[in-house]
Amino acid sequence: MTVAFFWLFLSMIMFGSTEILAKKYAVEPLGRYIVWSMMLASVNSIAFMKALQSWNSLSVLGTIWNISYVVVTILIATMMYHEPLTTRQILGFVLACVGVVLMSI
Repeated sequence: MTVAFFWLFLSMIMFGSTEILAKKYAVEPLGRYIVWSMMLASVNSIAFMKALQSWNSLSVLGTIWNISYVVVTILIATMMYHEPLTTRQILGFVLACVGVVLMSI
C-alpha cells in the first residue's frame, strides 16, 4: 500500500505541474509550456498506472485521485495565482467530493 501512495503522490505532483504550465501558457502562449506539459502528463499517467498496479482497485484509487485532483487544482489556483475562492465554490467542492465518493460505492 505504501508503494501505491508513493506513485499516487508522484502522479499528483506531475498533475499539479501540468496545471501550473497550463496557466503559464494561458498568460504567455509559448510552445515550451506545451512540450513540458506533455512530458509531465506522460509521467503522471505512468505513475497512476503504477499506483493502480500496486492498489489493484480502480474504484478506490480513482476516487482518491479525483478528489486529490480537485484539491491540487484549488491549492494551486488560490496559493500560487491568488485566485479568490468563494463560498459557493467551497460548497461546490464539498458536494463534488461527496458525489465522487457516492459514485464509487
